[in-house]
Amino acid sequence: MQYSTTFTVAAAVVASLVAPAVAMFDAKACNGIGACTAPAECNYNPSGEPQKPEWDCGSAGTINGQVGASAELNFELGLSTGTVVASADFPRCNLTQPGSNATLLKATYQDVTVYGWIEYSCTETTPITNACYSSTPNPSKTYTCQVLKNGQECKNIANSVVDQASCPK
Repeated sequence: MQYSTTFTVAAAVVASLVAPAVAMFDAKACNGIGACTAPAECNYNPSGEPQKPEWDCGSAGTINGQVGASAELNFELGLSTGTVVASADFPRCNLTQPGSNATLLKATYQDVTVYGWIEYSCTETTPITNACYSSTPNPSKTYTCQVLKNGQECKNIANSVVDQASCPK
C-alpha cells in the first residue's frame, strides 16, 4: 500500500509540473458544497524540474521544484488545508493584489508557507461528489501572493509568469 500512496502523491506533483491547470478539490468551499480550484494565469510558471531550485529565500536557502509544487498543491486545496487570514495580516503581494471578493488564505507544507487567495465561483447547489476528476463544478481560481521559507520571503528565481497580461493592474 505504501507504493500506491507514494505513486499517487508523485503523480499529483508531476501533473502539477506539466499541467498547471489541474484542478484540486476544496471540499469545504462554497459552504461545504465544494469547488474545483486551479491556478489563475497570473501566477509564476513552475520550472518543471523537481530537484532544481525554484525559489530563493535568502539565508533560509532555496525551495526546489518538487517542494514548491507540493506547497502550491496544498494551498490549492483552499479551505480544506488552509487558514483564512484577516486582511490586516495579509502581506503585500508580488504580482497583483486580491479583490474585495477574494478569500485570503495561507497554507503550510513542511517549512514553506504560501499566502494567496482564491476567487470562489459558487453556483452549484448540491454537494459535489465526483471531486474534480471528470468535470470542474464551481470552478475557482487560486493566486499566489507570497512564498516564505522558515518565515523569510522568497523570490521566484525564473521570475516567469504564466500570462503577465492576465495580472490585474
